[in-house]
Amino acid sequence: MEIKSGKTTIQEFANTILQNKLYRDDGLNKTISERGLKFLSSEYHRDIQYSMALIDNKPVALAMIVIPPFENQGGHLKSEQFELYSDRYFSVFTKEEYRGNGIARKLSVELATQFDKGMQKLGRRYDGFFVCSEKTVAPMFRESFSIAVMAGGFPPFRAVKRLNHILLNEPIPDAIATEIKLDSRDVIINELNRQKLSLSKPIIKIKNNTEDELSFF
Repeated sequence: MEIKSGKTTIQEFANTILQNKLYRDDGLNKTISERGLKFLSSEYHRDIQYSMALIDNKPVALAMIVIPPFENQGGHLKSEQFELYSDRYFSVFTKEEYRGNGIARKLSVELATQFDKGMQKLGRRYDGFFVCSEKTVAPMFRESFSIAVMAGGFPPFRAVKRLNHILLNEPIPDAIATEIKLDSRDVIINELNRQKLSLSKPIIKIKNNTEDELSFF
């Protein structure tokens, strides 16, 4: 097996994803690739950081971080209590006949080797920085990256809002509701704490309005 890693745009990478069927039928990989072929980069821009597994020169698995323009997809909320910031999401896909061999995990490790350090800068700039992910693959990302990853749905600006409501123990408004499974409040807190520890930031404990002791603010 060979692993290739790199940076590109969805316009340059879309054919690789579609022609090799590196997607679920209703998944994000397929959606952004089809849009990448339909629109120019000036109309629909997505930067891609990827690690791809090839067997006999044929792509069989893909892990990637998709970075849309912050101005129309990213989200940033900051209050006296906390801060949440996200502008990217993590995706991993392995063809069915190659699953169960640890390929996806190897790609996640390679992706971290190439790109985790760059994201640490955002983690130090924004205390609540995180990468969006589906709940089923989030644990894999957490094993490899120092950066927080949380299931808040997509796109990132809505994920930030949803997780904000979860942290405040508030119901998520219908306008931003999703059928995607979201992380619990405990998971969110644990992830942001883990990121702070991995980036060697001091931890300050405070009380929130529910008298639960949080340590990531």
